[in-house]
Amino acid sequence: MMLIDYYAHHNRFSRFHPVEKAWFAFSHLFLVLFLKHIFVSAFVFFLMGAVVVWGARIPWRRYLALLSLPFLFLILSILPLVFSIAPAGTEPAALIRSSSFGGWFVYISLSSVQQAAGLCSSAYAAVSCMYFFILTTPFHGIALTMNVLRVPPLFIDLAAVTYRFIFVFITKAEETYKAQKLRGGYSHWRSSLRSLSALTANLFVQTMREAKEVQMAVDARGGADAAGEQTHSYVLRPRIWGVTLLLFSLSCCIGVFF
Repeated sequence: MMLIDYYAHHNRFSRFHPVEKAWFAFSHLFLVLFLKHIFVSAFVFFLMGAVVVWGARIPWRRYLALLSLPFLFLILSILPLVFSIAPAGTEPAALIRSSSFGGWFVYISLSSVQQAAGLCSSAYAAVSCMYFFILTTPFHGIALTMNVLRVPPLFIDLAAVTYRFIFVFITKAEETYKAQKLRGGYSHWRSSLRSLSALTANLFVQTMREAKEVQMAVDARGGADAAGEQTHSYVLRPRIWGVTLLLFSLSCCIGVFF
């Protein structure tokens, strides 16, 4: 999370208007989810990767590491699509591989593989769109985008507090863990259980206290109304809108002709 926040503030697109980046990312995201076309998804995936790595100058190793995070969830979601179970004697069409267990027929068909491949490509293309937006846009830019989209101020306030709360949680957890290690915690199984329970209790108290202080700071600065103050630091570029529209049209053409 801290790595994402660091790159959001230190990339070549951090000064670009967040609405422009949101239009670029979410237009392709909705296109991928609407068409569910494997070639469109592949094009959007590589397009977002190229813009993040070569455009925003975010290290490709870090980007690939971030893309690997949702891999486990994706695998768990496509396995039920790849493997099908039916009573023994079933003869599915376009069978690739099959096996029988106790009167049941477990098989992999061509249609299930195609469906899983389509889901996998669409999911990773959607993830790449989201990564482009969060890796190139600081949170105040995200708050500004929500403000432009007329998101309720209460929701923006909650998002700001939650965002800050995550960093408070991580920082306090690291500090407490290091202090316990220095005092001999986690040296064996029983000590690890005691240290973990103490860490959980202490972490809850500290994070609640810090969250209250953060909420007071947000209220003192005007809450969600402060998001509008960031508008003057961004400049809309017509060229960006033109490039986005061109790439969006190219993605649509790929879906139509392929």
